[in-house]
Amino acid sequence: MERAIYKALVTLVGIIVVFAMTQNLQTEVKNIGDRRIEESKNRSATKTAEQTKH
Repeated sequence: MERAIYKALVTLVGIIVVFAMTQNLQTEVKNIGDRRIEESKNRSATKTAEQTKH
């Protein structure tokens, strides 16, 4: 009986860890995406500014 409880606990902890890791990964991917968008916006703004100078 104790073994079943132990196994259930380990499984539960495993699921929580995997869930936490995937959540973290999704946040990370979103941050990278946001950074890329921000960089391309900045690049466009710089290009426009340079073209206006000439």
